[in-house]
Amino acid sequence: MRLTTEQDNGIDVLSVDAPRIDSACAEALRDAARAEMAHGDLWLIDLSKVDFMDSSGIGTMVGLLKWMGHDRRMELCGLNPPVLQVFKLTRLDTVFTIHADVAAGHAAHHHGVAKAGR
Repeated sequence: MRLTTEQDNGIDVLSVDAPRIDSACAEALRDAARAEMAHGDLWLIDLSKVDFMDSSGIGTMVGLLKWMGHDRRMELCGLNPPVLQVFKLTRLDTVFTIHADVAAGHAAHHHGVAKAGR
C-alpha cells in the first residue's frame, strides 16, 4: 500500500493507493496515516482507488477520526460504490463527512458549505 500526500490552500489530502483495505493492511495503513497526518487541521482522505473495505478498514477509519480529536477534521472522498455501501450499512455515513471526490471536498471548504459537525 502506498500513501501520498499533497497540500493545497490549507487542506491536506492523503491518497490511499490500494485496491483493498482489509485485515492484511489495516494496521500498516493506520500507522502510516498517523505519521503523515501528525500535522494539519483538515485532511481529506482520498479512497478513490479502494474497491473493497472490510471491518478492519472501517475500524482504521474510525480510529483515525478519533485520533484526530475535536480540534482537527478528517473527511473522506471518492468512495467507490462498494465502499460507500459499507459506510451506509454501518451508518457511518452519518459520522463522516463524505465528498464525491477530492475536488468536491476542496470546493466545500473554499465555499464554506462543509458540515460543521464531524
